[in-house]
Parts: sequence; structure tokens; C-alpha cells
Amino acid sequence: MTKESEEIGAMDQLRSLEPRSKVISRIMSRKEALSQFIQQIHGRPVVVKLNSGVDYRGVLACLDGYMNIALEQTEEYVNGQLKNKYGDAFIRGNNVLYISTQKRRV
Repeated sequence: MTKESEEIGAMDQLRSLEPRSKVISRIMSRKEALSQFIQQIHGRPVVVKLNSGVDYRGVLACLDGYMNIALEQTEEYVNGQLKNKYGDAFIRGNNVLYISTQKRRV
């Protein structure tokens, strides 16, 4: 292998690393955005939609890395209708489809 072909090989390796760094950068910015979102909604009213279609609405008390959620002043909605009210509720993360913010009630 000549010195010139080694240099070309090294340049190809550098080019192949560029997309990876961009992907890592995007992943990190998404993690930062998620972390900021969680910090902003802590202590605020949220809607937690489960995989089953049931909604829980309450004040976000705690959220961990596994998406386990603790809510206060919780209301359970099935098909859009209020079914139960709970003081505190714990939702296991593997059941969560999404979390969204909810406007404060007056």
C-alpha cells in the first residue's frame, strides 16, 4: 500500500465519521429537549395517555428514567368520560404512550 492510498483511506474514514457525529449531536439535543420538557412540566397539570387508550389527568409529581409516573389529584378518563378520581396515582412506564401538558383549570 502506498502512502497516497493510505492517506485516501484515512480521508474516507474521516468522512464516514461525520454522519455519526451528526446523529450523536441530534440524539443529544433531543435528550436535552426532553430533559427541559420534563423540568418544565414538573408540578404542572398533565395528561398521560396509556397504550390501552385510557387517559389520566393530574399534577405531575415525579417521573423517572423508565417513564414511571407519579400523579397527584388524578382523574381517570375512559373514552373521554370521567370514570374515577384518585388522590395519588402511580403509572408504570411501559404502559405510557405519551405525556402532554394540560391547561390549568380555574
